[in-house]
Amino acid sequence: MTRTRVPPVLVTGATGRVGRVVVDLLIDAGVPVRALTHRSEAAATLPANVEVVTGDLTVPGSLDAVLRGVGAVFLGLDRPADDCSGSRRASRPTRKGLQRRCRCSPR
Repeated sequence: MTRTRVPPVLVTGATGRVGRVVVDLLIDAGVPVRALTHRSEAAATLPANVEVVTGDLTVPGSLDAVLRGVGAVFLGLDRPADDCSGSRRASRPTRKGLQRRCRCSPR
């Protein structure tokens, strides 16, 4: 039997209150996690099997490589999504291979 590779879920805000719970639930379910961070010191608290990548939701161009190969995106934002122009790029449902998206923000 061939095991199908599950694409990772990109989690923004992975070190925050909601994002960290999402990371833990995904890991417990056996789903690979890619965590987007702009502060590497905060990522040190994440489980060792989480792939940590650097990017900035306010700089859309920094997300192209981060999004490559992910199957879903969880946008955990600490500010309104309107302030994060990259959130539109990360959650664009027509991105090749992106199957699902979920956004959690103050507005």
